[in-house]
Amino acid sequence: MKLIVFRKSGTPLKVTGVFLACLVACLGGYVLIGRRVLAASYSGKSPPLGQYLARVDEQVTLLAVTAFLSFFLYLFLVLIVRRLLRQDADAAYAMPTRSGVSLREAAGAFLVYSVLTFAYFPTVVLNLGSQLIGPPGDNMQHLWDIWWARTALQGGLDFLHTTHIYWPGGFNLLFHPFSSYNVILATTVGWPLSPVAAYNLLILLTFVLAGVGAFLLIRHLTENTAAALLGGFIFAFSPTHFAHALHQIEIASLQFVPFFVLYYLKMLENGSKRNVVLASIFFLLNTLCSWYYMVFALLCMAGCYGVTAYRRKRLVLPGPIVSSLIVVGATFIIISPLAVRMLLYVARTPGVSTWGYDVYVVDLLGLLVPHSYHWLAGLQPIAQLNGAYSGFRNESAGYLGIILMGFLLASGRTLVKQASRYVMGLLYFVVLALGADIHFAGWSIPVALPYAAIQYIPILSEARAPNRAMAYAYLFLGILAAMALSRQLREGFLRNRAWAAALLALGIFADFWTPCRQTTAVHLPPAYAAIAGQEKTKDFGILDLPRGTWSRRGRYMMYQTLHGFPIVQGYISRKPSPSLIDTLEYSDLSVQREELRSAHVKYIVIHKRYLARDKGQWNELDPGRYAEEYETILEDPENVVLRVY
Repeated sequence: MKLIVFRKSGTPLKVTGVFLACLVACLGGYVLIGRRVLAASYSGKSPPLGQYLARVDEQVTLLAVTAFLSFFLYLFLVLIVRRLLRQDADAAYAMPTRSGVSLREAAGAFLVYSVLTFAYFPTVVLNLGSQLIGPPGDNMQHLWDIWWARTALQGGLDFLHTTHIYWPGGFNLLFHPFSSYNVILATTVGWPLSPVAAYNLLILLTFVLAGVGAFLLIRHLTENTAAALLGGFIFAFSPTHFAHALHQIEIASLQFVPFFVLYYLKMLENGSKRNVVLASIFFLLNTLCSWYYMVFALLCMAGCYGVTAYRRKRLVLPGPIVSSLIVVGATFIIISPLAVRMLLYVARTPGVSTWGYDVYVVDLLGLLVPHSYHWLAGLQPIAQLNGAYSGFRNESAGYLGIILMGFLLASGRTLVKQASRYVMGLLYFVVLALGADIHFAGWSIPVALPYAAIQYIPILSEARAPNRAMAYAYLFLGILAAMALSRQLREGFLRNRAWAAALLALGIFADFWTPCRQTTAVHLPPAYAAIAGQEKTKDFGILDLPRGTWSRRGRYMMYQTLHGFPIVQGYISRKPSPSLIDTLEYSDLSVQREELRSAHVKYIVIHKRYLARDKGQWNELDPGRYAEEYETILEDPENVVLRVY
């Protein structure tokens, strides 16, 4: 079936005219007829008719503005993409049949990225088994993941259900953000290491392997080793990767993305069985690292297929379709037991809904403003802008680099002619990373972006943090930087100017340079040792107080990796049903004591460090009241240990 392409220059104007006419007609129909119908059919209940109509007017106005802005944004994008597609179709883009990268080059790249990783994380490398990468946060939760996997394996327990947190009922871990790849490594080849050392090493390896993977892909495309090294650095040490490495091991595990892209592109060109197998393997590895990278791999496949179909002037390409189905189908068969359990659980538990599509996004301004981990982030204007973005610090890091973007703009004509498909790739994933609508300096602009539809598509909707699409955006950014550098070194303004190329690379490196300055010390307070000294079994729970934030509860889970007792607290990203910690009585301690006794909660640990004033209000608990109700076992400068029974 032939792919029809409209190239008439007047088409955009005609489409715009039709759209504006329809929009005016709809608004006119609402004002002249719709508003009267609503007023006549209104039942007269609260709110009053005037307020009701005012709300409807606001909604209609918002819809009209959204439609207006969305239309012109998509028209602009369509015109850009149409030009890029024409350039791509006119170019000879068959994947080159080359001898490949030599072992010496690959080993050299591995060494370069290993040295850079050490330069980024010197404190962690020197304290591998005692300090976690990043400030206290999700990293403590993911440390618990490794500990729990080992505990479940040793004890023959159900890995997907635990009573070690949220004691006594426990919790279903189907939707807990495990990184299966990292858990498997930590419980096999990483078993001799402590959970802390295993966690840190797995994070550090993501930088080295991500750099090597991007190097192999870009070296294949450019045949320029120096340019490929730069492109690999841009991908592996991107602001997004660094930010997530401080908090979330599953999102930091993007190292297999470039390997998948390399072999999928090869597969589209020649469809060899070897490339199908390798693309399938790396699709599976991406899925095992993070559900997000499976979803974004699917979106990447759709985009690559669309470009290939346009270039070949065929909508249906049987070979690529069959090969793509094999790549995806092999992984779905392997993960189907887990996927079926998840779907059944969602059907029975509607509370497991997802959110964040319009929160965990990249701010449009953040693409050009240094992120909150940048060495310029301390400047007041930059700090204010970073503080205005939605979501957490690590979720809003999408800085593309001023020096790098300036270089790409200077090479824009060359990139459009010779690398248009990779320009489209960058644009594609940046738009996805913006979320359901555009955010500018924290303000939401009513524009319906593609992610507004993705949140309603089964499986794809599980990727509720759009900003994580930046992993693919940085890969295409690295490809474009390497292609531009290779072209300029060969026949552009950098020809015979190695010193200028070195300064350019150094400037890009300095702009991306973000060493790790924060770590989390892993130690066990004496309070838990006092409990262990009095008990021979671990068939009871410990209540850590105060309750507090997700970071505090993550710390309680980190302590559990050292003491091993079940705890009433816990930190799970999706918790649709309450547990004891949510229903426990706090005002009447005699009632609380009976609740704890019936739940076999034997000890309370009060963490003094969290008893400071919070916005002028005392914390919910008074240690003096608890000391009157419960027997004090230990009190030191850090904690108070109380016995329930």
